[in-house]
Amino acid sequence: MSAEDAMMVSRKRASEGQAADAQLDKPVKKLSKIQQLAAQRAANRKQQAAAAGEATSSIAAAPAPATATTLSSGVASGSPAADGSDVAVRGPGSGASPAIHIATQTMEAMHISEDNSASTIKHADSEEHDVTMSEEKHLPAAEGKLADIDIHETLSQPSAFALTVGSTSRSSSASQTDLLFAVTGKPKDSSLDISFSKPSPDDVVLQAQSKSKAMAAKQQQAKQQQQQAAGEGDATTAVPVTKAIVKNKPRQGRPTGTIQDKELSLVVVGHVDAGKSTLFGRLLYDIGQIDERSMSKLKKESESINKASFAFAWAMDSSEEERSRGVTIDYAQSVFVSGDTTFTILDAPGHKDFVPNMIAGATQADMAVLVIDASRGSFEAGFENGGQTKEHAILIRALGIQKVVIAINKLDSMDWSRERYIDIETQLSVFLKAVGFESKSLTYVPCSGLTGENVIRPASDALKQWYKGPSLLDAMKATESADKDVSKPFRLQIADVYPAPNSSAITVTGRISSGEVQQGDQVLCMPSKETATVKTLSAGERRDVAYAGDNVLLTLSDIDAMYLRSGDVLCHREDAIENAQMMTARIVTFGILQPLLVGSSVILHRGRVDVPAIIKSISTPSKSPSSGDQQLKRARHLLRNSQAVIQLQLKTGTIPIEPFSHNKDMGRVILRREGSTVAAGVVTQIEHPTTTEDSVK
Repeated sequence: MSAEDAMMVSRKRASEGQAADAQLDKPVKKLSKIQQLAAQRAANRKQQAAAAGEATSSIAAAPAPATATTLSSGVASGSPAADGSDVAVRGPGSGASPAIHIATQTMEAMHISEDNSASTIKHADSEEHDVTMSEEKHLPAAEGKLADIDIHETLSQPSAFALTVGSTSRSSSASQTDLLFAVTGKPKDSSLDISFSKPSPDDVVLQAQSKSKAMAAKQQQAKQQQQQAAGEGDATTAVPVTKAIVKNKPRQGRPTGTIQDKELSLVVVGHVDAGKSTLFGRLLYDIGQIDERSMSKLKKESESINKASFAFAWAMDSSEEERSRGVTIDYAQSVFVSGDTTFTILDAPGHKDFVPNMIAGATQADMAVLVIDASRGSFEAGFENGGQTKEHAILIRALGIQKVVIAINKLDSMDWSRERYIDIETQLSVFLKAVGFESKSLTYVPCSGLTGENVIRPASDALKQWYKGPSLLDAMKATESADKDVSKPFRLQIADVYPAPNSSAITVTGRISSGEVQQGDQVLCMPSKETATVKTLSAGERRDVAYAGDNVLLTLSDIDAMYLRSGDVLCHREDAIENAQMMTARIVTFGILQPLLVGSSVILHRGRVDVPAIIKSISTPSKSPSSGDQQLKRARHLLRNSQAVIQLQLKTGTIPIEPFSHNKDMGRVILRREGSTVAAGVVTQIEHPTTTEDSVK
């Protein structure tokens, strides 16, 4: 029988097998398409080898599925033998796959061979048995050459990927995973068996890095930071990462025998819309701190939005939000020099919603300029209940400021009326003395920030007729700077934190409350207890050392920004400030509408920090009936304008704080509730409850 005849018979038998399979109801074991395809490809290669050597090869198939399954070649498969073993290849004319003798090695013959190699093996029923017996008569000699073919012998070894994700052992019957990742037609590569027996290049690098102590410490620190960021850090189980302790240089103290320029930090306070920013924007312009080009630009920008009168105010209010709303939100800092005095201006917001920012600015000041709006109705609005004139005056006194210059602004709108000036001065003097200011520490200056009269240049003729006092700048320069104790331990309250330009270091700003700091010092950040190194420092200009009272800018290295925030305190390790959660304070209440009760919640302010706290106990002073001495008596509540000793406990975390007797700047606190200041005082003692952790996560 020729090859063409054999192919026609094969196709006919295949179609007959498909019809027979469709009628079968009994389910049989099913081979996957991958297994059938692997067997087909193995048979193709053997047929091609036989054609090249002019020999006839036989092809057998594994057990067939219940129904005819069409392979990629488009030929249906049959059923296995009845005993479940591999089926021998049948000869021409049978229902099994025919043995085709290919005379030539042309592509056409190879294509025919590939088509015939996937022919159907019929089910082992009576019909197939009869057909098989008739076919065996035509091939008596070929029967001895027939052999069963194992599918797994035709498959190459698994790939490296298969060895990684699957099982590397092969049993007598291959698993579905092995067949899935099997690749046919390639010889076994023995190098795959040892592909993953050696460490990868990454493993070698990590192993070498783990032997380095410095690298191990960094890895442990990074792990702790990730745990803290995810809220999973446990202070009791985490292994602390210790940094090398550097011994700081000996303290030098302020140099003696040299003339030092006077340095003054002043905070500008007052009711909203009193003209604070405009007044000091005019002052900076008149002394040459703002050039003509910048001033012209500010005027054009303010005129473009119909706010021409805000041009000088925008010299202080630089953010878009402040300019669009027309109010100061956070305090602005500016430095200028006049004669032998260096001034640091802290322009505080006047709106009642931003009192915490005003407190943050006032804690860095030596003196204050209280700006009053002299126009009709404006002074009364700021001075009556609910106005910020009184509250700001109370706050600056509670924060330790004793010297105040009262700038009676916008008096030109009243035609420089002397009667208006005297009326305002009288009311303020009575109130400020009641708050605790001394008359000799108060200076009153009439002026106009918009026109610049009596700010720097002499007063106008209308004002000279009855006012013979100094200008605003002269009154500021006449104020003596307060003495700061350099011998006490170093303390710096952080005002702002931001990344250093073109560097991985962190820049912090703030005012040194006590002590001194030198370039290269190792400092401790509280409450995080992380150390850092002072890379550079400047106070208007680069320096090697800065002292108490200086507003400085420090560049810190060897610390992550997550451990630094506004309100934190920098100190030296050997004289570290204490983290506290419970403290005792001596306070005085203001004009509160509701009494303070034991268990009341308040907001505690210490510099830039504001945290919620609870009043745990109240004790009021009273005279002893027998001796007449002052003694403390437990009380349930506290009324307005009263003095008391209270115990405060923070609701969460801790803050760095010291008793007032150790450090005045670090021991002052303000208590506020529902947007109003209710009390102010000083810390007298730090409590140490056994149930309180001295750490901030």
